[in-house]
Amino acid sequence: MTHLDLAQAIKEARRAAGLTQDQLADKAELSYSSLAKLEQGVIHEPSFFTVLRLSEALSVPIGELIANTTKSSTGAARSAENSIKVVLFDLHGVLVEQWEHVFSLLAEKTHRDPRTIEDIFWRLDSSVASNEIPLSKLEERMAHELEVSQNDVDYFTYYVQACKPHKPALELIALAKSYNVKVGLLTDDYPTALKRLEKSQALPALTTFDYCFESHTMKSKKPAAAVYDYVEARLKVEPNQIVFLDDKQVNLEPAAARGWHTIRYDQDHHSHAKSTLAELLGV
Repeated sequence: MTHLDLAQAIKEARRAAGLTQDQLADKAELSYSSLAKLEQGVIHEPSFFTVLRLSEALSVPIGELIANTTKSSTGAARSAENSIKVVLFDLHGVLVEQWEHVFSLLAEKTHRDPRTIEDIFWRLDSSVASNEIPLSKLEERMAHELEVSQNDVDYFTYYVQACKPHKPALELIALAKSYNVKVGLLTDDYPTALKRLEKSQALPALTTFDYCFESHTMKSKKPAAAVYDYVEARLKVEPNQIVFLDDKQVNLEPAAARGWHTIRYDQDHHSHAKSTLAELLGV
């Protein structure tokens, strides 16, 4: 789809919804001039978040905005032929970048060595991510060992500041959806993390995802077999109908052994992941 195709799709969807440009711009939280330029085809590469906001404001699936009718139907047929039903994305190192900058932000706040902070974090991370202990216990331990106030090590304050959206991976979500393939998250994270990232716009709206598999809910972290058992039991599709993108090979190996399609994601060299996913989808 070209930028002119997208411009026409937005215009047609707006008219079908009975909205003026002013009304749609307001609903999508865009400026009137930005929307007008989009509909005129002046903006050649609008951001994923812009298209997502428009799709939500219009109550139109994002795939209908980023693919014309012919391509969408062809994509659906190819996806069916290739049997891909679900694409799962890891969070840190795939959809979100720079999250580990949290350690330097905490070091700046506490005037302590970031390596010491990181060491304390990793000692307790698995227990928090698996919901064995609350995050407050990690913060309490960190404050004690660093000899600072617990208020100075409010983890989520600095985590949200550190996390940035990795736009090339977000575009893969749109690619999968344009071929009528469901998308989901398969991530090791802490309770409330996704909601916080959604609010900060480091992640798109969580309604974008058909599934959210989180370690604190599953009470286990990748690459434990229990994680993949949990996912398969809820997806109810064949293993070879799942694609999983993760930045760590150790998390991909158990999935590959079960027959999942796996893609090692490198944020610095992301074109390989895009071409591999496109091939699996039959693009």
